[in-house]
Amino acid sequence: MSRLPARTTVLCGAGVSQGSGLPDGQTLARLALDLVWEGARVYPSAAALAVHDALRWPVDGEPELRLELILDLMAKHIPAQIMAGVYSVVLGAEPCLAHYSLAAAGVPIVTTNQDELVEKAAKLLGTAVDVLHLHGIASRPKTIVTMLSQYMEGLSIRTTRAICKLASLGATSW
Repeated sequence: MSRLPARTTVLCGAGVSQGSGLPDGQTLARLALDLVWEGARVYPSAAALAVHDALRWPVDGEPELRLELILDLMAKHIPAQIMAGVYSVVLGAEPCLAHYSLAAAGVPIVTTNQDELVEKAAKLLGTAVDVLHLHGIASRPKTIVTMLSQYMEGLSIRTTRAICKLASLGATSW
């Protein structure tokens, strides 16, 4: 079995958690839109179909609309508990082989996932793991960063410091 090079950092996203039954990023975007749309009841239902089409990732590029922008625009009309509910879909899942593999690798992990399945796998394995959640953690809704305005405000101090620490260690294998 080959080992990871020293100073390796793993960058991962929604695909890692699909083995646990969680949606990939595009599917989560559609689920989020549907949940927010239904909870809001301030937009005509026919508009949801147009937004679904605009959110679809084409094979050759970016979607016409990003979930971050849609949620930002809708946040003006939607109660905070509905917005936070978007990420409840990741709560209660169990780690899959990918999470156990990451937990056992013994390297820092940077993820866009809001689930804590790598941490759960590490606890079950009895190992320690260092995970930086760029978009926050679903069990702590105030940490979630998914709206365009949140990106514009910048990363939290904790996240910025963690990225700087990884960079200073020579973690260039992102």
